[in-house]
Amino acid sequence: MLMHNKKSLTERVSERFSEIKKVYSPKLRNAIFNAEVRFAYLQESLKGIVPKVNKKNIRNIAFNLFTIPTLAITYSVSALASEQTNLEEYIEQNQYDLSTILQLRLKSLNENGLDDFEKEFIDLLQGLPKDIQKVYAKEVYDKGFTTELLEKLKKVEAVEKPVEILEDKIIKEPENPVDIYAVIANGADDETDDGKFFGGGITSALEFYKLMKDVGVSDDNITLFLYHPNTEDIINTLTKKWIDYNFGPTPLPFSKSNVIIDEEKVTLNKVLDAISAIPSDDNDLVYIMLSSHVNPEYTIRFPNGRLGYKSLSKAIKKIDDYGKIFVILDSCYAGGFLKPLKKLKNYVGIGSCPKEEKCIPGILSFMLVKHKDKSIDDLVEFGNTEIENSKKDKATLVVFYSDESFGNEPLIP
Repeated sequence: MLMHNKKSLTERVSERFSEIKKVYSPKLRNAIFNAEVRFAYLQESLKGIVPKVNKKNIRNIAFNLFTIPTLAITYSVSALASEQTNLEEYIEQNQYDLSTILQLRLKSLNENGLDDFEKEFIDLLQGLPKDIQKVYAKEVYDKGFTTELLEKLKKVEAVEKPVEILEDKIIKEPENPVDIYAVIANGADDETDDGKFFGGGITSALEFYKLMKDVGVSDDNITLFLYHPNTEDIINTLTKKWIDYNFGPTPLPFSKSNVIIDEEKVTLNKVLDAISAIPSDDNDLVYIMLSSHVNPEYTIRFPNGRLGYKSLSKAIKKIDDYGKIFVILDSCYAGGFLKPLKKLKNYVGIGSCPKEEKCIPGILSFMLVKHKDKSIDDLVEFGNTEIENSKKDKATLVVFYSDESFGNEPLIP
């Protein structure tokens, strides 16, 4: 308790606050200090008045009893503020990371030192993203600090996820990786006029198979249907030799031992079943590569039937989900088959020629491999320029989208 001695009241109050500050928490020391200052000021005001009780002194005593506590509170708050930590000290003590510009915005908090509300405001501000810090610091700068602002910040802080909560979520719920799935099918191949086996469909399918392998797709995620009844040498076909001569070395597996063929007895139903059973989710990429003959009615030939775009569309819609689907058709009249599929969601269709043209298979896959890192639009443009410059323009690559923005993306992200 503050006792009378020869020191001034102000000196005694300051010393007493220093003693209380060392022992008690901020809230408790404020309460104790306020009570003691009231008592000390009351003592001081009553001194010399009590022995001379008269009507005038009674009025003075009554006035002091009602007004001195208020004066004492005003003084105690002022005295406390002079002892309180300022903004820079508080930030340094807590090792907070507030930029100099933010501190300048908050400089009005330094007028009387930081009270408990302002400290809570700084504590909440420190834990939020930088852009939110700037918004609230500017509001203090423009309008001053209010408890309403503190309450508003509390609501924002409750919505923002602390870093440790995000880390726990990542640990408990790992990020869904982007998987790639592919169904590759060679439906039919013919002999040349002189009885030699051209093997265009085989070469095209194997080019795309190697592309999938080169980008790291596991054979577990690739289904390869390779129909080759007329040859055991699936690598060195006449198509490969033709592409090597006109465009450069064809990127193919070195030998049959480097190829995992899932089915050599290809049927239409097996291909459709494999497509509809792709186990992708909404974050995955699906590639369906078909290499065969297409007639002017835009159906693809398989050993036991013909595949129309409606049947393929139904099979694709049976897939549980996918992020994006690519249908790649290396055949004559490819554009006529691919264009109607634009109604599929997240669809990209790439063909070796428009709906009214014939082409030599193998060129499309060759260009896909060579320009895979370019955007799809650029891939088609560069491929067509290269075909035209070779003077072997037996193909004109075409592309179709359900969303034109897909043209700015690469074939394989």
